[in-house]
Amino acid sequence: MKKRAKKHETNIDDLALMVGKGFEEIRGEFEESKSEFATFKTETKANFEKVEENFVKIRGQLNNMGDHFVTNHKFDTLSLRVLRVEEKVHKSSK
Repeated sequence: MKKRAKKHETNIDDLALMVGKGFEEIRGEFEESKSEFATFKTETKANFEKVEENFVKIRGQLNNMGDHFVTNHKFDTLSLRVLRVEEKVHKSSK
């Protein structure tokens, strides 16, 4: 013979307790996620500050490089002058 499963009647109070328990679980998960997000936000902000500091340093280094290197125009002018001198030297050695 089959055993009959007991019918469990759920009343409105039981249902309210189950719903309340579900909301409490969700609230706990939400609070945990909120805490993790706050940590992520703090770490991200610190990392962006480091990136900004690096950009400032690099920008300064690039500005200082202008003192050590010639512009393309000056380089091209000098290159042309050297070519002319080489042509004259080559012609005079023949």
